[in-house]
Amino acid sequence: MTKTSLLPQNDRAHALDALRGVAVLGILIMNIQSFAMISASYTNPMVFGSMTGVNKTLWLFSHFFADQKFLSIFSMLFGAGIVLFSDNSEQKGYLPARFYFQKLFWLLVIGLAHGYLLWHGDILVFYALSGAIAFLFRKLSPWVLVSLAVVIFLIPVFNYWLFGKTLPMWPPEALEGIKVSWRPGRQKSIGK
Repeated sequence: MTKTSLLPQNDRAHALDALRGVAVLGILIMNIQSFAMISASYTNPMVFGSMTGVNKTLWLFSHFFADQKFLSIFSMLFGAGIVLFSDNSEQKGYLPARFYFQKLFWLLVIGLAHGYLLWHGDILVFYALSGAIAFLFRKLSPWVLVSLAVVIFLIPVFNYWLFGKTLPMWPPEALEGIKVSWRPGRQKSIGK
């Protein structure tokens, strides 16, 4: 085994690999909308017409069964991968941080290239940066991690509540801008 191969192929958790593949395919279900339509269609299905028939069925199916579910599964598997990688490398006598941050560096490079060159919705940069922070918390107890997660979850909840409370104080033109972003008009093609 070389210094860069911490986990031999026969020690891999195949069930986790299979679940990771299912999660990636589930994320694809939601990203298809971003590939095909403007970003407002993700939350407002009526941007491209009425919500009837197959369009309604597919939108409801994807949002009920896939929206944020597969991303959550993938994120949990990412966290489990941090712990497994760290434990396995420590058992073999290696310093896990060295190899882990090398992996994150390449994930960041690939994510930046993908995000700037191919698709604006790339998430690899987010995983590289959040993985660097999550690595520092890998030894904390589950209760501490759950408590931190609840606090972090409540921050955007508070922000949305505060946003809603301030809407009546906004100038009318700002409110109109929000309405326009919720119901964007169709763009004309360049040739027409």
